[in-house]
This record gives sequence, C-alpha cells and structure tokens, in this order.
Amino acid sequence: MGMPVEVGTHSVVRGEDAEWAELGPALGRLPSRCAQFLLAYREEMTIKGAAKSLGMDPTNHYNWRKKVAGYEELYQEIDRQVSDELEGLAVERTVHGLKETRHDAKGELRETRIRHDPSLLKMVLGARLPERYGKEGGAETINIVIQQVNE
Repeated sequence: MGMPVEVGTHSVVRGEDAEWAELGPALGRLPSRCAQFLLAYREEMTIKGAAKSLGMDPTNHYNWRKKVAGYEELYQEIDRQVSDELEGLAVERTVHGLKETRHDAKGELRETRIRHDPSLLKMVLGARLPERYGKEGGAETINIVIQQVNE
C-alpha cells in the first residue's frame, strides 16, 4: 500500500491508483482549498456536489480556473478521469443492467429483476460509435440492439 496524500478531509493513497499518484505533487502545490475541491470533485463527480460537500459556493471553482496557477491544468486532467469513470458506469449499466427489487406493503420481497435502460444504451452507442449510431443514422440498428438486450 502506498503513502496517503491528504488534503483536508480528502485523501488519495499513492500507488493504489497510478493516475492519482502522479497528481499528488501537483495537488500539493495548489492552495489547500483548491486541492480539497479537486479531490471532492473526483469523488462527487459534479461541480455542484463537490462544492456542497465542502460547504462552499461552486463559483469559487470557476474563479480558480482563471486565477490560480496550475489549477486549470489539474482540473482538466481530473475532469478527464471523472468522464472516464462516468462512461464506465454507463457502459456497465448498459451491459449488465440495474438490479431492481420490489416489495409488498409488508416490506416482503416480491420480485427481483434486471432492468436495461434503452436510452442509456442509445447514449453510450452514440458517444462511442457516432459514425454508426449517431443522429444521422443507426436509429434502426440501436432499436434492434435494444430488442436483443431486452429479450
């Protein structure tokens, strides 16, 4: 296990995540509040969520992007990682679906099923393969894929 890099209440363990291990020194060069925000952003995956978790106004982030040396570059890298994580979650839910449970009025389990989201599938295919599944064509193919997933 690596050594933790701590900034306020957020930390990253160096060596467990190679991409984050590289960011430790850069985070250390930022003002503490900026570094805390970027770590919170990676965890919360939204600007609003990160700001709320730290009890701050989200506009600080936009000001720091313009005014704090090194902040914009680090934000762009972390934003890329957040985007990759979100894409991975979307693909996972598209391929494996989302487990849903239904209970009766007494709270007893009535049904468990896996639900596939056709709109999420359309978004993932359109983003990953726009030449095949973008707005110009591919709607028919997407509908065929959705039918296969739902069967």
